[in-house]
Amino acid sequence: MDAYRIGLMSGFLGTLVLLVVVMSLKRKRQGGVAYDERQAAIRGRGYKYAYVTAGLLTSVYAVCFEGIAERFIEPGLVLVAILFLSGLVLSGYCILKDAYWGYNQHRHKGMIVCWGALVIFFLAQAISKIMDGKVIENGRISFDGGLPFVMVAFFLVFLCMQGLKLIIDKRGAE
Repeated sequence: MDAYRIGLMSGFLGTLVLLVVVMSLKRKRQGGVAYDERQAAIRGRGYKYAYVTAGLLTSVYAVCFEGIAERFIEPGLVLVAILFLSGLVLSGYCILKDAYWGYNQHRHKGMIVCWGALVIFFLAQAISKIMDGKVIENGRISFDGGLPFVMVAFFLVFLCMQGLKLIIDKRGAE
């Protein structure tokens, strides 16, 4: 494993640990997120749809495209993209069905700013990879070069879903 991947994994795990610590401290102070029965049922269906999406896309990739796609793109990047796509299915279903936020949570418009900042951050990484010529290596899209593009797409779609839900809620209130 090269130094870049070790750094990428270390940064990811460090961020994950920091996020878990911050969220657990917040829960102790404010109490956990509470969902009513309707929201819990919707979230359960959302998890089911996301799981089925991940399973179907992985199966289709394994059966139909594994040998063909390996010439153009690294397999790890395809699997990460499938994982993020299933996450979008879950979050999109929950957002549009009003089950993303718990009933005791405030919908912060500042979250959209955070998602926008993440889009800009990963877009800067993607542009850096293009400038360094690290997107395509040995005639195929590399994991290191393609991952920022997958992240930009994920956060951009998620940002659009949040914005769409805000617009729908504003029109419904009028």
